[in-house]
Amino acid sequence: MKGLSTSQIAQKAGVTPRMVRHYARRGLLQALPPNGSGRRMFPDIAILRMQLIRRGLRAGFSLDQLGHLLSLRAGQTSSRLQRAVQCQALLREIDDRIVTLKALRSALDEVQQATSAARPKARQTVARAGR
Repeated sequence: MKGLSTSQIAQKAGVTPRMVRHYARRGLLQALPPNGSGRRMFPDIAILRMQLIRRGLRAGFSLDQLGHLLSLRAGQTSSRLQRAVQCQALLREIDDRIVTLKALRSALDEVQQATSAARPKARQTVARAGR
């Protein structure tokens, strides 16, 4: 089993080698068993895990939450029933975040529309004041 180096994972996942090492230290990425070369090697799946971590961070999840999610995905929890319950809880949390983000977007749209509508009135007021 050859594997990919830290720099190969970083390049393919669009991150720095330092990030790969950081996530490995945090237990989010698992290196392959040592092969005698002295270099840390990772399985191909590490690229997908890095992409999942990046998406999760952009969505507002913490590294601890993502570690938990990755352990569910890898089947590292006790039972299927536990994984199913925990997955449902995460799905609810994601759905709640989507609702919150949609509400925030709607509010920002209203602010933008109000600001755009106020600009012509402000210009007219400035023009009249300059006469």
